[in-house]
Amino acid sequence: MEAGGAGAPGVERPRGRGIVAAVSLCVAVPSAVAAVRALQWGWVPASDQATIGTRATEVLTGRTPRLGQLSGASAEVGLPTRSPGPMGYWPFAVTARWGPLWASAVVAAGLSAAAMVASVRLAARRGGPALALAVGLGLVLSARAINPANLASTWNPALGVMPLVLLVLLSWSIGVGEVRLLPVAVLVLSFCAQAHTALAVACLPVLAIGVVAGLTPAVRRGVSALRARERWRPGPAARAVGIAAVVAAGCWALPLVDQAVGDPGNLTRLSRASPSEPFPWRGAGRAVVDVVGVVPAFLRGDIAPADHAQDILLRPSSTLAVITTILVVAGLAGLAGRGIRRRQRELAVPPLLVLALLGAAALVARGTPAPTFLVLTYTLWWTVPVGMLAWVVLGWGVAVTTSWGAALGRRLDGRAGSCVAGLVCAAMVAIGVLSPGQAEPEEPIHDEARAVGDVVAARVERGRPYLVAAGQGGAGSQLVASTAYRIQRAGALPVIPGTDGVAAGPRHVPHGRRCAAVVTIASAGAPVRAGASVVAEVRLPARDGSSADVVVAMGPDDGAPSC
Repeated sequence: MEAGGAGAPGVERPRGRGIVAAVSLCVAVPSAVAAVRALQWGWVPASDQATIGTRATEVLTGRTPRLGQLSGASAEVGLPTRSPGPMGYWPFAVTARWGPLWASAVVAAGLSAAAMVASVRLAARRGGPALALAVGLGLVLSARAINPANLASTWNPALGVMPLVLLVLLSWSIGVGEVRLLPVAVLVLSFCAQAHTALAVACLPVLAIGVVAGLTPAVRRGVSALRARERWRPGPAARAVGIAAVVAAGCWALPLVDQAVGDPGNLTRLSRASPSEPFPWRGAGRAVVDVVGVVPAFLRGDIAPADHAQDILLRPSSTLAVITTILVVAGLAGLAGRGIRRRQRELAVPPLLVLALLGAAALVARGTPAPTFLVLTYTLWWTVPVGMLAWVVLGWGVAVTTSWGAALGRRLDGRAGSCVAGLVCAAMVAIGVLSPGQAEPEEPIHDEARAVGDVVAARVERGRPYLVAAGQGGAGSQLVASTAYRIQRAGALPVIPGTDGVAAGPRHVPHGRRCAAVVTIASAGAPVRAGASVVAEVRLPARDGSSADVVVAMGPDDGAPSC
């Protein structure tokens, strides 16, 4: 196949560079707004994000996690099974341990912004300012659709969404000849795949397509040289592959160690995760129609989780949505087929990448146990920008294969183009600033989690174990993970019974040791443990307007050792 150019027409002109710079700046606005809102809401790690914080404090220590978050696949496997690797903790290794509690949210927002800006810059290289504008606007709309607050979330299903888009643009560039980007692509793929198992399903075929398309010419040249008995000299492609191999070894060393010493290893456990009652194929198809068919998810605005679940399972897809999905998929397949027949990588690679992602979306939905289908409300967040890319790539393909595209390019190459770019940038900023954002996918318990954490952290001694458990009534279970994180951050060792302890890691599971104290978080009115004293009382709000009173008590570890 022919190689694509290193840069797209219009990018090197001063006007084109100015447009791309403006789009790069504007696409970062939603992440900046999400970070500011997190500060205004008094963000603290709660629920799963608190567990992530607890494990992140152990990075770069002798107890560095080898794997990621506890996976829902554990129920199917019958053994604790985790996301493929620990890279989702690495960005927060410093902020989880030191500094203000909200610092990790700012780091997450910075990661999202960096991925979005890099995606725009790569889009400009592939299709000029017009493609950069389309991708930038699509990313901002996608962020709004999945709740803008997720851009500043440390939760692993949200953390890899924008990096996945970056991986698509990297693979596109590699596939058309920019093989030097392969080490960066391997790093981004490793981060996404280790953050969440669903993202691993999406990432692997994407990079595979880019690598096959990008390295095929170099392999052919090497084979020809060997056949001609010429001396083969490693070129840029070989050097990129070598560096990428070193990057991959560094990213996957810890998961491979676990695989070697585990019985069985985590990767083996993941391979056994096959639901006995899988999500129906019809529902998996609806998940694809939901993000591609008119009106696609990225254009529908903020999607409440419950409504989204009903869209993909309970409500039949509209005829218009089904027809437009079929047309978009057929259009992408046609573009890919045309590019392959004409040996044009620039035309074949982008639609192949999107088609692979849509197939991965159906597989992820199908691989979800039907009784727990509600997890699709967050495991499929990444499909929203994929639906956007389907429309953008289809439009780009039509533009580059018809005279209409060239005519439009000439019209936009001047003041008209600057005006259009200005309007698009203004829209991106307005959407980023004005989009409503919920404080968390979880219940809004930041203030209460901070209050309880402050009180408990002030009463613990460094290096000593403390049991943190939910008492009677169940209301206090929401605060167990956040309280354990605060104990860990204070230099003590939180021990947690049940699934929360397994999620936090082996050292946080009870092993029959004597605790320095037992922290019980129970509903108001529940009996307090003998010898314990109440240290905090809070009222936990819920999204439905209800609330529950919770009492926090600390007391000695009498009787059988609890830790």
